[in-house]
Order: sequence, then structure tokens, then C-alpha cells
Amino acid sequence: MPVSPNARKFLEQDILSKSPGELLLAAYDLGIKGCRRQDRALVRDVLTELIAALDFNQPIAGNFLVLYDFALREVRENRFEEPEKILTGLREAWAEAFAAQAAGAVSEAVVAG
Repeated sequence: MPVSPNARKFLEQDILSKSPGELLLAAYDLGIKGCRRQDRALVRDVLTELIAALDFNQPIAGNFLVLYDFALREVRENRFEEPEKILTGLREAWAEAFAAQAAGAVSEAVVAG
């Protein structure tokens, strides 16, 4: 579906204004939506981007790779239930972590103030 130049500019600005955490949650949201629509190309693209964003200097990156790779294999076979569960669970966990981090930053600011 073609996007008008104005809409494209808005979307670009929206993406550029997001924090890394917001971008991660948006990627999960898009992947979840793709699973619900059974849009194999969309889910594959999201999972590929999530894999590309992994920092393999962090030990946990390998665990994420295993999950994303499993989800990719499922999607290739037109199975979307498990990938949706994986993406939903990870999205919820990250959202919780970001909220706790933000609450901690607010608490620290109140104590310091």
C-alpha cells in the first residue's frame, strides 16, 4: 500500500523521536500484529530486525537468538501461535522492565531533590 510523502515524513519523525525502548516495544507490537494477521513476511522482517539488533557482547543475547530463531522457523511453516506467545511475553517483560526503570529514575530524582 503506497504511503503519501506527508505520511512517510510523519512516520519517519515518529520513529526518530522514539527511545530505544520504545522502538523495541513498537517492533514487538508489529510482530504481534503480524502473527494475528498471519502475515509471514511482516513477522519474518520483525524477527530479522530483532536478531540484527542483538548485542552479542551480552551473554543473554544468545537466549534471545534461540527464541527468535525458533519463532522464525515456526513462521516459515505458517505456524503463528507460538511466535505470538513469544513476542507477547517478551513485550510484556520489556514493558515491565522499562516501567520499573522509569519509576526508579523518578524515585532517585525525588530522593536527590
